This record gives sequence, structure tokens and C-alpha cells, in this order.
Amino acid sequence: ITHPDLTAAIARVREWGATVNAARRRQASSDDAPPLAAPSLILSGPNGAGKTALARVIHWSMVDTVLDEDGRPIPDMVIPCGRWFTATDLLGALAQERDSDGYTHSAAPGQLAGSAPFVIIDDVAAELTIPYVAYQAQEGERQTRYHLFLDWCVRNNMPVVITTNLAAAGDDSDLARHVGPRAWSRLMQMCPRGYIVSLWSVPDYRRRLGGRA
Repeated sequence: ITHPDLTAAIARVREWGATVNAARRRQASSDDAPPLAAPSLILSGPNGAGKTALARVIHWSMVDTVLDEDGRPIPDMVIPCGRWFTATDLLGALAQERDSDGYTHSAAPGQLAGSAPFVIIDDVAAELTIPYVAYQAQEGERQTRYHLFLDWCVRNNMPVVITTNLAAAGDDSDLARHVGPRAWSRLMQMCPRGYIVSLWSVPDYRRRLGGRA
């Protein structure tokens, strides 16, 4: 955790979390308060750099108390307030409905995100084949579903945390090509400068733990 790029990433994650918490407090203080848009966050880097570990810290650092059937808090019982999806699960869940002719229809993104203050999409670019989609249509369908979900997030001020093994710097980056131009445009609208965090020079901690570094 002493690598400078990792300590810089942790600092940026803390900054992001403070912004999300400020938005939550603002919303909780007044029913009439307009939604306060918090930035989205992209963690980009190789295997073993700690991207998913950071995302799990985010997930479990913002929790809600579990209530019993009478609405009283249950001691020591909390659940994450954000929503966690692997990229594979998210894309599959966006088309669970099928009609009698076998065609799939996208489920509403709002049904998946709910009223969570943020959504985490882990391992973008490690998606498996989308069920019921012909091989030659996989790329187009993947990009369509990312656009569908991210467009909803933009319109509903829902910040997104993305982890990916793809380079994410610029409109010609691997991540931009993977999600497609429409989804990338929405993502850049949500993700201001400085919130695309690079971990590409951080060494693989799994190799170090295994004595292979």
C-alpha cells in the first residue's frame, strides 16, 4: 500500500466518498433538496493492482442499518447502501424479459439500481457472452446495454464506480472502444477530470504474496 500510485488512488477514493456522503446528507436533510450530482469514478489497471479491493472498501464503507419488522435498528447489523454488479451480471440482467417469440427486452435500469446512492460495476471487459444474443451481434448488444444503463445513471444523478483492466485515458482508449461512443460520452459526462484513476504502474500484489515478485 506504499506504492505512490496506490496511495494517490486511495486519496482520490476518499475524496470521492466524501462527495457522495455530502450528497446523501443533503438529500436526507430536506425532501425538497434537488439531487446533488456526485462524480463517477474509474479504477483502471492490470490484474492484481487492487482495483476490486478498493471497490469492495467503497462498497462496505457506506452502509445502512438493518431494521427489524417494527422499524427498530438491529444492533451490529448493517448492509451496503450501494449496489454491486459484475459487468457480466449487469449486462445479463438488463435483458431478462423474453416474449413468446423468443425476443429479449431490456429490463429497466432503475429496477436494478433502485434508490442506491451509487453503483459499482466490477471487471468491465471481463464480460462473458450475453445469453440469447447471436455471436456476430455481441459487441453491438454489449455497447447498447452499457449505453442504456449509463444514460439512466446520468439522468438520475447516479454515480458509478467502474473497475477495468482496460486503459481508460482518452476517447480512443480501450475502455472507450469497449463500451462504445454513446456509453463513453455518458461516462465522461459523469466522470470529471481526475476521477479516472490509473493503477498501471502498481505491481501485482498476488504475485508478491505468492513469492513470485
